[in-house]
Amino acid sequence: MEDQILHALVCDGQAQMLIINASETSKEAKKLLNLTDGVAYAVGRLICAGAMLSQRNKSESEKLTVMVNGGGPVGKILVTADNQGFVKACADNPQAIIPSDDIKISALVGNNGQMTVIRDNPLGKEPYVGMCNLVTGDITRDFAAYLVTSEQQPAAVALDAGVFEGKFTCGGIMVLPLPGCTKEALDIIENKINSMNDLIKRLNYHLSLEEFAFDGFWDVGVKPLETVLLKYNCDCSRDRFEKALISLGKNELLSLAYEKEDTEICCRFCNKKYVFKPEQLKKLAKGLF
Repeated sequence: MEDQILHALVCDGQAQMLIINASETSKEAKKLLNLTDGVAYAVGRLICAGAMLSQRNKSESEKLTVMVNGGGPVGKILVTADNQGFVKACADNPQAIIPSDDIKISALVGNNGQMTVIRDNPLGKEPYVGMCNLVTGDITRDFAAYLVTSEQQPAAVALDAGVFEGKFTCGGIMVLPLPGCTKEALDIIENKINSMNDLIKRLNYHLSLEEFAFDGFWDVGVKPLETVLLKYNCDCSRDRFEKALISLGKNELLSLAYEKEDTEICCRFCNKKYVFKPEQLKKLAKGLF
């Protein structure tokens, strides 16, 4: 099954549903960032949350960043996404572990902190910033709490990442009631999501997200609408890091140049390294007044 996000309606159009398969995308993050298994599971869940939430962006140019910082061993986890299905991620401590054979995401993340969501404004105005205190640190319930407290949007959420029959799998579901949704429909949705404790298994046993949706919600009416392909995409470039160096100012650039050592910058989203030699730094400084 391809990595993608399915948009659908359920309960005869009373609620909007998003289902995401982010298995290959999360595996790419694990490889590029050299994540331990536990950190990869936490990052995978946040990739699902960020990618689904970014589908509510109003334009292609709008970027969404979701950050979790719970005071745990992994430190801060950050995911950036857009509504075209491009995502990237990073973690402060990619090699974080906990002294237990049972990987618990909440123990890695911690719950003494916040989930923060930043939406860039394509018109150049101040970005929207929303946040809520972490509830458990498992990211799933924290994401649901964020939607209710910061965006006033009740939602039923399921996120999971793990290994099933030797295959790394990551995915999630988010169901949002639409105006006029009845209490009966809300109860049905909540019960279905709460009982879906085999998400990883379902993602491996179905050939498509449409099949997944029909299997799980056939009895309440499900209507698939569209799918958006999902892909890990780090858009770093040498030019971007040159601009970052220039922003340091002429004196700082010259100070780095006269250390007579190469300046190496590593992208935190893909670990690609960019090397700037002293002569190149001097040239950048020369272009500044």
